[in-house]
Amino acid sequence: MAIISLKDAFDYGFVKTAICSFNFVNVEQLYGIVAAADELQTPVVLMISQKTALKYGLEVMFNLAKSKAEKLHTPFVIHLDHAKNIELVEKAINLGFSSVMFDGSSLSFDENIKKTYEVVKKAHRYGITVEGEINAIYGKEEDGPTSAIVYTKVEDAKKFSEETEVDFLAVSVGTKHGLYEGTPSLRYDLINEISNSIKSKLVMHGCSGLTAEQLRKSIQSGIKKLNFGTEVMLTQINAIKKSLENLSKPDIRPIMDSSIDEIKAYVKNTINSISISQ
Repeated sequence: MAIISLKDAFDYGFVKTAICSFNFVNVEQLYGIVAAADELQTPVVLMISQKTALKYGLEVMFNLAKSKAEKLHTPFVIHLDHAKNIELVEKAINLGFSSVMFDGSSLSFDENIKKTYEVVKKAHRYGITVEGEINAIYGKEEDGPTSAIVYTKVEDAKKFSEETEVDFLAVSVGTKHGLYEGTPSLRYDLINEISNSIKSKLVMHGCSGLTAEQLRKSIQSGIKKLNFGTEVMLTQINAIKKSLENLSKPDIRPIMDSSIDEIKAYVKNTINSISISQ
């Protein structure tokens, strides 16, 4: 089926509450994600991070996702994630990505607004959705910050949304990238207040490790896009480890196939557990 933008996923009723977004770095992860989504007939976002794009090639990763997704019955969004380089964003737009994220959270607030708006103007000419970010989401993502969480201020979110006209906005509400130590404390009140104050739809990064109840409550409070990355990686790593224990001949294919099956099961469980199957 067609590749659609994040905005169209909501505007045309493909997504009614929230959408799950999964990072992938290889064929097996991609195949597991799309197989699960297609079986549930639930659109998801296929995310290619800047780090993955620079390591393996933006065009290579995009064509991999596009060629697989177009053969299935469910619409998919192909999204450039955490791009700090505007030139990379422009290349993604020219390639045909249906959604891009410009992450200017490490810039000054005013510079972030300026550069994000530049991206929005270019992307919207082609019907491409744009995600922005304020207050860097902490943790181990793209060599980003690892110190304490700084919560997004409602007035900052409002100003950023109004001046950039960004479609989706990633905010800091208590999550972080990577693995959690202990149980994170999410600011559902803040999610609700920001959601009711701005036009942009809210994105929550760092969803790996959160409970189904936390994810559902975040959606009820106003989150529209949930990002998962670490759990996809861990699912594949654990599946490979398990398969290697029973390796009887030098053939990597059954091992990688098992990781596809495990990732598919993980994605299905994630979607079903937060009750967003369409």
